Amino acid sequence: MKKPIIDCIAFLLIKGNKILLEKRKLTKKVDPGKICIPSGGTEKGETPEEATLREIKEEFDIEGKNPKFIAKIIYPTEKINFLVSYYVIKEWEGKIQNLEADRLEWVEISKDNVDTWIDKIAIDIYKNVKS
Repeated sequence: MKKPIIDCIAFLLIKGNKILLEKRKLTKKVDPGKICIPSGGTEKGETPEEATLREIKEEFDIEGKNPKFIAKIIYPTEKINFLVSYYVIKEWEGKIQNLEADRLEWVEISKDNVDTWIDKIAIDIYKNVKS
C-alpha cells in the first residue's frame, strides 16, 4: 500500500553563526525527545511560505520576515512520507518565546547538533548555499 505524502515545513532561525533548535516533547508523534530544527504542518490552501510564517508565530510568538527556501526533502516514516520544505529566517520581530518545545537552545550551525538525518542534510545545504 502506498503511503500518503504530507506537506510540511521546517525553518532555520539564524542569528549570526547560531541556529535555534528545539528538543521535541516526548508526547510528539514524530521524533519525540529529539533535538531538531523547528517544523510544522501545512494547512489546506496554505503555501509553504505562509505555513512557515504561521508556525513561527504559533511556536515562538514572533513575526518572521523574508523566508528563504533552501530545500525540499522527503522524510519517510512507517506510515507517512513527509515532504518537508526548509526555509531560512534571519529577520523577525518580537521576543522569542517557547510555546511548544520541551526546550529551545541557540547553538553553532552544525549538523552535529541535530538528531535527525533530514535536519543534518538541511544544515549541510544551508552551509553550502548561504550568502
